[in-house]
Amino acid sequence: SKFEITFNGISQILKGQKIVASIKAGDTEEIPLFVGIVDEAKKQTNRNYKKIVAYDELYTKGNIDVAAWYNSLVFPISIKAFRDGLFDYIGLEQEVKDLPNDSVTINKEYAPTTLRTIAVIKAICQINGAFGIVNRYGKFEYRILATSLNKSAYPGLTLFPGSATYPGITTSTGE
Repeated sequence: SKFEITFNGISQILKGQKIVASIKAGDTEEIPLFVGIVDEAKKQTNRNYKKIVAYDELYTKGNIDVAAWYNSLVFPISIKAFRDGLFDYIGLEQEVKDLPNDSVTINKEYAPTTLRTIAVIKAICQINGAFGIVNRYGKFEYRILATSLNKSAYPGLTLFPGSATYPGITTSTGE
């Protein structure tokens, strides 16, 4: 994720600093928007304003070379232990979640000399049929689409386009 904001009257050096952005209106509960690291903080032409660009931690931690970590693992290893070890190694917290293939064990097939974190995270997500994001709390979260859809038209029979919408095309509801 990327977060951009322009501030007035900030003089300190912000690059590399952690930024936590949230919003609160009146007596409402504070709503988190973003947690990340400032990548760029440039003064604007009028010199009073500074444009800040920040990215979530996966932006930088995704480029960490984890080949040494991978080569030090004892195989076979479960995907759960593998992913927990990876996130501990790079220092990024995960949301607690059981994934469909956590109990599957994997063997070492090669000894890489370079291995980027983002490639390993993508593989873990693909194995589990998930998408991975860093959420608004700064934690890595796995998102899995519904595992079973209704046996009828999705999202519902009354919402499914009928023959009036697409003349000449018949629709099947699966029933």
